[in-house]
Amino acid sequence: MNLDLDNKVVIVSGGASGIGAAVVSVLAGEGAIPFVLDSTLPPAELLARTGAPAQIVDFADSAACTAAVQRVASRFGRIDALVNGARGEPETEEMEPAFASVTRNLAHHHLMTQACLPHLRRTRGSIVSIAKRVGFEFDESASYVAAKAGMIGLTQEWAALLSKDDIRVNAVIPGGVAAAPLQQADRNTRFTTPPLPHPTDAGEVANVAAFLLSECAGRTTGQWLCIDRRDQPAVHSLA
Repeated sequence: MNLDLDNKVVIVSGGASGIGAAVVSVLAGEGAIPFVLDSTLPPAELLARTGAPAQIVDFADSAACTAAVQRVASRFGRIDALVNGARGEPETEEMEPAFASVTRNLAHHHLMTQACLPHLRRTRGSIVSIAKRVGFEFDESASYVAAKAGMIGLTQEWAALLSKDDIRVNAVIPGGVAAAPLQQADRNTRFTTPPLPHPTDAGEVANVAAFLLSECAGRTTGQWLCIDRRDQPAVHSLA
């Protein structure tokens, strides 16, 4: 790709692993300057290959988030974009702590966005959040899915509020959700999907995130872009 991201300073929260690390790699390949903020340091290999600076931050601490963002701005003189990708905390089995976990997991995205806003207003920057499609995924906790789904609503809210500042806000929603069972109540029409979709590749998500950060998507805001790679398209058929 040629997204004209040369020297753009992009904070990637949760950039130490998974999709966040893939975003760091793609941005570095496009000439941007990704800065990793995470609760753990990235692997040395990722830092060596991308040249990305990194810092540990407690996403539950508002002051820590603000200070980390300010250090990035002081070092480079600007912040052009934010990728909200930090995963957050695991869920416990008890209901009350699980609800608290939803709040914490969603709150750190809000804290990072608020900390970056003064800098993004100056650069007319962009925000991309890594959200999640709600579905039958048994390997993820309910609080994690709920927090990621909450990012979808925040995306539209932030896009509307920040349009006056020329800040674009979008979300990428990785696919890989298992298909729901067929409903037998309607015997005339049915909607089927392949029962075992391939998990979406982290690199595919990262490529879309980089596109949304770039001026190639300069008129795109308030959108949720699903990435759902399957062996074959969904089939709509009549019984």
